[in-house]
Amino acid sequence: MPKPKYAIGIKTFMREKPILNCIHSIEENLKNYHIYIADDSETISEDKQILYNKLKKEGHIIIRLPFDVGISKGRNEIVKRVKEKYMLYLDDDFVITPDNNFEKIIDILEQRPDIGLITGCLIYDNHPTGYEFNLSIRDRTIFKEPLTSEWEKYGKLKIRRTDLGLNFFICRIKMLKEIKWDERFIIFTEHLDFFLQVKQSHWKVYYCPEMRSIHDATMLDREYAKYRHRKFHWKYFANKWNVDWCQEGDIRINYRTE
Repeated sequence: MPKPKYAIGIKTFMREKPILNCIHSIEENLKNYHIYIADDSETISEDKQILYNKLKKEGHIIIRLPFDVGISKGRNEIVKRVKEKYMLYLDDDFVITPDNNFEKIIDILEQRPDIGLITGCLIYDNHPTGYEFNLSIRDRTIFKEPLTSEWEKYGKLKIRRTDLGLNFFICRIKMLKEIKWDERFIIFTEHLDFFLQVKQSHWKVYYCPEMRSIHDATMLDREYAKYRHRKFHWKYFANKWNVDWCQEGDIRINYRTE
């Protein structure tokens, strides 16, 4: 009996080649999926339109949004439309490989109704890289601190409790119906804000190093970079969480002066 489909959510903006490569890698290496793409690019290239037309004919969902409404709005619009129980979230510059273990992660979620989200590991230049921390707020500072949780084994996979992970995860749609991305964050601080919201909820977050994808950051173009590195909403983030600083190891960032 085939496994039920899971959703794949992808928010894309401007970059043309990455989304084409991402979809190709999905088609090559995954099965039992239903793709949802939210695109707030100003224009759509001929190659991308051909791809979108093909995906729509296959029953996948393409959501065209006003220009630069942001990553949070795009993700929320995807969640509104998802009918499946679980969603794999990808950025448009991820490349899926055969050793992804996604369906095994869904098996873990089926066994553990207390877990809302399992985040994975991205491969940069052939080096697996995670981003796992305990989060706490003290003295108007957000602290990202090393994990102290124990590993738990599920067959050949291991997972451990975390508060923060990469924007590469499989989650319950039920959780995303309860915890939404704050649409006032166009980009960047939406990541930490989302995981802080999850930490305040009853849902647990886990990290699995065997859940993997390639992050092809080489395809970053100059025009896109102008939008990617904006920090105009940092003060809103600081006011929302009543903080001034973020401390990660020896790195200390002031949200009000950056």
